[in-house]
Parts: sequence; C-alpha cells; structure tokens
Amino acid sequence: MKRQSAGIISNYQIIDLEHYIRSGEGGTAVSYVHKTRNALAKLYNPGFEAPAGNQR
Repeated sequence: MKRQSAGIISNYQIIDLEHYIRSGEGGTAVSYVHKTRNALAKLYNPGFEAPAGNQR
C-alpha cells in the first residue's frame, strides 16, 4: 500500500489483509477497511493508474 502526503507518494507500507475486511469493489480497485482502527486500503487492479489524490 502506498502512503500519500499532500499528493506526493512518500513511501510504501506492507499490510496484512487478515487485519482488513473487504468493503467494496469497482472497475478499478477493491477497498478494505481495517478491523480495529480507522484505516482504509485501496488495492488497484493491474493496468489502472492510482489517482494522485486531492492536490491543493
């Protein structure tokens, strides 16, 4: 999973999906929410670019 700060991807973080619950699916990605903390993981399907986020 990539972490974003002000629209810039600064580092990578390895996550264990055992700690997440699948919460949604779309044409470009699958979303997971963490079981105990306020965290979201969005895993993009191969061939799709992840959006850059809200850049101000």
